[in-house]
Amino acid sequence: MDSQALQVLLIQHEGDRMTAYDDATGNTLLTGDILKGNLTIGVGHNLSAKGLSPAIRQLLLEEDIQDVEDNLDERLPWWRNLSDNRQMAVADMCFNLGIGGLLEFPKFLAAMHAGNWSEAVQELKTSLWASQVKQRAIDIENLILGG
Repeated sequence: MDSQALQVLLIQHEGDRMTAYDDATGNTLLTGDILKGNLTIGVGHNLSAKGLSPAIRQLLLEEDIQDVEDNLDERLPWWRNLSDNRQMAVADMCFNLGIGGLLEFPKFLAAMHAGNWSEAVQELKTSLWASQVKQRAIDIENLILGG
């Protein structure tokens, strides 16, 4: 069998979508939508039944980490001057919140930029975010204080 010809046929029949969709309706899924069929992505990849392989999961994680680093480099270039642990703390928050969400912590970011670790941690401790993510916030605080 000609694998490339099959790929062309499957793309023709299944479509090629880079966002998750409901295979029963063909609709792109938005927050709050009710799934009628299977959660699907790409060329008919049924996430509901098959999930992701470890290799694809790893590729997605690496791409997402690169996106975080690119966003931080563009918006907060000073972050690269932090220690490895503090870079990980900022990157983890950016991964969780997105760059827009992270930028909503101006006092935290100013304290990090100034090297005032205790003030930075205090800003996190008193945030709604810390109460929502619980252990994640504690881990990040420890990375910041541990240098």
